[in-house]
Amino acid sequence: MVARHNVVADEHSSIASLTTRLRRLVRPDSIEGALARGALLVFTINVAGTLIAFLVQLLLARTLGAAEYGVYIFALGIFNIVLLVAKVDWDHVSLRFLSAYTAQDNRALIRGFLRRSDFIVGAASGAAAALSAAIVWTFRGRLSPSLFAAYLVACALLPITAFLQVKALALQGLRRVVASQAPLNILRPSLFGIGVILAVFVFARRMTAASALLINLAATAAVLLVSSRFLNRETKNATSVVKSEYATREWMHVAWGMFVVSAAQFVLSQNFDVVVVGSMLNTTIAGYYGAASQLASLCVFGVNAVLFMAAPLISELFASGDKVKLQRLVTLTGRLNVAVSLPVVLALVFAGRVILSWYGPTFVTAYPVLLVLVAGQLTGAMLGALAGFVMTMTGHHNRAAVIIGGSALLYLLLTFVLTRLFGAVGTAASTVIAFLARHVVLEIDIRRRLGIEAFPFGKAPRGSPIVRESVVRSVAD
Repeated sequence: MVARHNVVADEHSSIASLTTRLRRLVRPDSIEGALARGALLVFTINVAGTLIAFLVQLLLARTLGAAEYGVYIFALGIFNIVLLVAKVDWDHVSLRFLSAYTAQDNRALIRGFLRRSDFIVGAASGAAAALSAAIVWTFRGRLSPSLFAAYLVACALLPITAFLQVKALALQGLRRVVASQAPLNILRPSLFGIGVILAVFVFARRMTAASALLINLAATAAVLLVSSRFLNRETKNATSVVKSEYATREWMHVAWGMFVVSAAQFVLSQNFDVVVVGSMLNTTIAGYYGAASQLASLCVFGVNAVLFMAAPLISELFASGDKVKLQRLVTLTGRLNVAVSLPVVLALVFAGRVILSWYGPTFVTAYPVLLVLVAGQLTGAMLGALAGFVMTMTGHHNRAAVIIGGSALLYLLLTFVLTRLFGAVGTAASTVIAFLARHVVLEIDIRRRLGIEAFPFGKAPRGSPIVRESVVRSVAD
């Protein structure tokens, strides 16, 4: 009877807690309400942007044809690798420090950071673009005319894209969600699509990979002007009357650490897969792979929205030492991730061939690749997509970097073997194996260090509440 009474009491307590949470969600002045509304706003913008970008990619694939679309996708894959260096991960550095300086109302450091950002990003992206162009020109005899022209345009696109991404996340750090996300995720693909339509259907121009990149460049430049104007308007009055202060050593130290993690994550991304396929097989197959990876990424679209809401709460609950609520949050988030990804997975499994045919009849050959990538996305959600956030939000970011870096090395070892043996399917399998290995190791590490079960359908381990002293030590590490 006592046990039954405790169960009923726990149920009433859970219902009361849920009711309290829901009331906070509808209150305009609550943290929970602001978080939920912000997440919903970002999710809505991303839905619209993803739909527009998907339609533009379909249009581009149909107008370019499989061969030129493959060149376009492969050139963009190389471009994204160089972009990592060109922006020195300063976009994420901007998000971290400008968020802190805004909370502290430290206008002097905000002004100094923004001024130093323009110099650092300009120097890094300019040098990366110039060096890349010199390399492309030196090896022009070994490149096809189409790929050579696409590379040169991509070099010109580098500094513009680097500045745009940094300014977008700077606006996010200043808590301007719409100004941060809308130009990048909605306006840019919209302008790109309009440019392609005008070129093909109004001016009757023959589209090539290089001309598509030129339209991309024009759209990116226009959006950069819009984002720059938003950022200047946001900071002009607040910082014009203060003297700039600089913490360049600290900024660069954090930038280096973030760059290492971002580089490892990029190696594990499907964008890098396209480069591997294009280099080891050919650019046409890279185009097929790119279409399959774009569709597979839709599986985690809802997952990203859930993670956006959950990540800040992890830090809050960990700092408070409430292990029980932290476990509940991790479990609930993991189950939501599976719930929102499963319908997309089923749709792609049963209708994948039809959707791939929208790119062009020959793109259906990428269906086996799509199945492998989709299986990896679903299994990742079931293993616990929140694992990485649990590590980084609880002060174990250095350990997370080691694990992610190790899984990136595993991928590199696997992909050169499996791609030669099984083609593009082998590349996809390498990504999935490394991806799942990362999740498993993160899960084990979270259990050992925090006593938290990241697997959404597992039994939560028992243990004492997290104490503040351990929090301080882990953050210091």
